Amino acid sequence: MKSHIMKSCDPLVSVIVLSYNHSDTVARAIDSVLALRAQCPDLEIVVGDDGSSDGCYEICKEYAELYPDTIRLMPREPNMGVVLNYFRCLKACRGEFVTDCAADDCRLPGTWLVQQINMLRNNPDIVAVGSDWVERRNGNDIKSSLNDAHSSWRTVVSGRDMMFGVLGAVGRFPVPLSAMLYRRCAIDVDSHMVCNPEFGCEDLPLVCALGAAGNFGFVSEESLLYFVNNESISNTATQSRLLSFYHKVLVCRLTLASHYHAYVPQVNYAISHGIKFVVGLAFDSGDKRWIQAVKATVFENRCRVPLSARFKLFIARYSLLWRIARTFKRYVKR
Repeated sequence: MKSHIMKSCDPLVSVIVLSYNHSDTVARAIDSVLALRAQCPDLEIVVGDDGSSDGCYEICKEYAELYPDTIRLMPREPNMGVVLNYFRCLKACRGEFVTDCAADDCRLPGTWLVQQINMLRNNPDIVAVGSDWVERRNGNDIKSSLNDAHSSWRTVVSGRDMMFGVLGAVGRFPVPLSAMLYRRCAIDVDSHMVCNPEFGCEDLPLVCALGAAGNFGFVSEESLLYFVNNESISNTATQSRLLSFYHKVLVCRLTLASHYHAYVPQVNYAISHGIKFVVGLAFDSGDKRWIQAVKATVFENRCRVPLSARFKLFIARYSLLWRIARTFKRYVKR
């Protein structure tokens, strides 16, 4: 296998780097992506800073000035959220293939990018190629290759199976989007089923769209170091942010399952689990507006609401009973 891809006139690979108040880590992320030029000199980096206020944008600007032939910094805009930020960057990508890196993660050295490119070039039915990754949590590294739940995805799988896998995922994706290289032409950024701020996430609708377009390959090499912290969108200590995010994910899952006719047991289970989780968060918040919002979501989508969630929604109809139940729950947790 060749150790690198020869450079051409136009970029072959686009790497999206998303940042928001990541002044402490964005340089590390960009440096790790710049290092990928050892595998693919024909590479561009599209940086989208989402209205940072901690100096992160200024760091990104310095990099764009240092590497004007490689790095393109998107125009500075007020905070727009991860969905609009990601897809404005994707729209600007000129590469045939696309991958990404969050500003608090980093890409790893190796030959995985060359392998992903070659697999896509040699297999027109494959629209995306995943890879292994390393999760760093509390200073400990967890390798995806050693996770039994991940083993069935470390091969070529049909697009439909990957779609069911991501829609039916509880806790984590079969393969993170950041560990994939995918065909830019397979994604219609203007589709409401792809770029939709009401979904709250970019990876679930994008991988579903890829699954509708073709199959997924895999290379067994670690490409991503993923840092887990308490202030990511999906893993935050702030209750209101957590509730808002998972409510949007529930809306996303329900909408996509209907659109792609993906009502299989594993997806139905994930929807049921999501309803219980979001109703539980709304119940614990004590905020009647959130209870009404969640009720509207499940009833408008004609969801089958689990018994425990129905019980909480019933209690929340009575302010005094709701307050007593929440007080009792806090007491039991002590």
